[in-house]
This record gives sequence, structure tokens and C-alpha cells, in this order.
Amino acid sequence: MNFPPSFNASSRAQLHAKVNALSSMTLCSYELSESNTSAMGTKLLANAVQDLSRANRPTNFDCMLLMVSQPSAAKLANVLSANNQHFAHAGFEKAQRIAQSLAKIDKHQFAQPFGSEQSIEWHALETCLAITAQANAFNVASTKLINDEGKALVGSIDSELSNLQTLKSQRDSKLNAVQFEAASLSLTAKYFSASNARKLAAQLERAGDNNQHWAIVLFVGDATALQPIKEMFL
Repeated sequence: MNFPPSFNASSRAQLHAKVNALSSMTLCSYELSESNTSAMGTKLLANAVQDLSRANRPTNFDCMLLMVSQPSAAKLANVLSANNQHFAHAGFEKAQRIAQSLAKIDKHQFAQPFGSEQSIEWHALETCLAITAQANAFNVASTKLINDEGKALVGSIDSELSNLQTLKSQRDSKLNAVQFEAASLSLTAKYFSASNARKLAAQLERAGDNNQHWAIVLFVGDATALQPIKEMFL
């Protein structure tokens, strides 16, 4: 997980222009009515992507897929625990909690409702900043820009207020000290470029593996909205 180059803007107005609306969809192995592989999980997500009846369905279908897949609940819990320290996401955090419980008391799976109820839903995100790690990267980029903006605004005042140089130096030091923490995460990251839901679904169907303990997060939108996430993981 790296700092997205898209956030290296020359002004905060330019930086804010880098964040756009996108959609998210999540699924983990413990939400199925019976144990199954992540290959089945990606097929279920593919079906959900094509389902016209789902609320908040996006109109653009480029996709960033993040998947953690392990052979046991204990291993999945350990990987997700490490990942969530750097990339906290509700879908991964939920899977971690269930996996940790199953690793201790392996009694049953958590079943999804049946009948006409839909178990996989779209979640509308106003911007990529709904993702904690993206918000952290954005805040780092935004904070660093304050220094240059401040110089432009108060440059003429500095010459008249030389007695404030010590405070200004301290301010600059704090602003320049902000850093984004890069991290090596144990997950599969794939980017799919698709012009419609059917083409995205065709790519998703081939994205899984044979492990039966997994969690998948999809971010779906247009290429511009997904660019910062793509840069963070690929």
C-alpha cells in the first residue's frame, strides 16, 4: 500500500478535484449459507453487479478488487488483523471479527437470509475518502499544501513581523513532519476496466481461488474516481 501519486497536487483545489464519487460492494465467506470458495464468492458478486434491481447501482463499471483468501479461519483472522491496522475497511473488519470467533469456537457458519431478500448490496461512497487509508493520504497531501499557501498569503507580513519567525519555524516543522505510512499488505489487488456490468461480471467470475475463508471488497466507478485507489495498491 503506497501513497497515491494523484494526491501530489500543487494546490488544495487541485487535490480536492482528485476525489470523486464511487460505489463499493463487499462479501466474505461467512455470509454464505454454507462454506464455499472465493471462486464462488466472485461469481456471486458478478451476479450482484449485473442485478438491475439493486439500489444505488453505479453507472460506470471500472473496478478495483481487493481480496484476502486463506485456507483457515485462524489464518484469515491473522492476515486481516495485520492488514486492518493500515487499511481499515468495514468489510474486512467484519470478516476479521467472524474469523476470530470461528477460530476459537468453530461451531457454525453465519447464514444469509433466503427468499426474495438480497444479501449483497451496493454501498454508495461520496468519494474515495470514505476509505480510511485514502483519507489519511489525502490529509497528508492537503496538510503539506498549507505551507506553500501560507507563504503566499503572509509573505509580506513576515518581513514586518520578524519576532514571529520562531513560531513560524515551529509551524513549518509540524506541517512538514506529516507522513503517510506505506505498508506491505497480504492481499490480492486486481484492476478491471469494463464498459458495462456484463463485462465486469465476466472478469470477476475468474478472480477467485479455492480457499474457503475469504473476504472481498469491490470499489466500482469510473477510471478517474478509482485512480487514487489503483495507485495505492498496484
